[in-house]
Amino acid sequence: VTTADGQIHPTLPSLVLQRGATLGDLRTLLESQAAAKCDLVVSGNRLRYQDGVLVVRDGIEAVPASEPTITLDGVTAGSDAIPASDLHLAPTSIFEDQIATRLGIPAAYLRRMRNGSVNDADDIGVISLLDRNVNHWLASEPDRLYTVRGFYNEETGDGIARAIMSGRYATYDHLDQLMAVLAGIQQVAQTNPDVQPDTLKWKVDLTERNMRVRVIAPQVSILSPELLAGYRDPWAGRYGGSTGDVPPVLEAGLDIRNSETGSGRMMIVPFVHVLVCTNGLTRMAEAVKRTHIGGEQTEGRIQFSAETQRKRIELVTSETAD
Repeated sequence: VTTADGQIHPTLPSLVLQRGATLGDLRTLLESQAAAKCDLVVSGNRLRYQDGVLVVRDGIEAVPASEPTITLDGVTAGSDAIPASDLHLAPTSIFEDQIATRLGIPAAYLRRMRNGSVNDADDIGVISLLDRNVNHWLASEPDRLYTVRGFYNEETGDGIARAIMSGRYATYDHLDQLMAVLAGIQQVAQTNPDVQPDTLKWKVDLTERNMRVRVIAPQVSILSPELLAGYRDPWAGRYGGSTGDVPPVLEAGLDIRNSETGSGRMMIVPFVHVLVCTNGLTRMAEAVKRTHIGGEQTEGRIQFSAETQRKRIELVTSETAD
């Protein structure tokens, strides 16, 4: 992970997936990201910049004292209470573009304050100017709620701020969506022999802004010589149609999209793969779309109950199966 200040954070999970990665690679990375997630709803009066780093007042929750316990193995000592402490998160470039928009600071000006000049003897003064600008506008609306999304390593104290959105932002996480889609496909496979998980073709991509997964079921296909008559792949030069180089086959699939950082909606889109070409046709009219906007939230760490998570996954699973 590299943040807006150019620093590398090796103890945090990567934000991107390497080209050519598999479905298993994506799942492993998303699981590591889920373990490091630190998402909070906080008011402006609890946020500030300090030396170019976002500080969330009392962002690390207090830990109550525990009493000694006696078991068959002996006595386990109790522990003292640990008070709440400030959470320090290094902003990413996406975060700083978003906070500039939310506070009405021109993004180019904020980036100039962030970057300065490496040869400038007044670099510290440039960062101080960044702190003063951000803190002034945060203080102008102290009760305004924000959703801050970050990664945090409790062992090392290393953290990054990935995004800052409205206090009404509804989180739909990549891992939950992916697992729900896989469950939906498994559900269909139990009744439809043409949709078997081990025969599906997957293409996965993960960036700092978006996740995109395409799954194709080769067994769910039709011949369409009229539709593909004369169709030419502009890259490979191959032709479709009944007399073409490649059989005029259309294969069914799904195009799954999501953003955890405010760059798009959660979507499940019916997809048709054209065998003669690497492209496909999407049917947006039948797409399942869910905007990341919910009701007003109260301040605190975003932690959904197991029941809420179960219902969310069940809904996406059902939509995928349909």
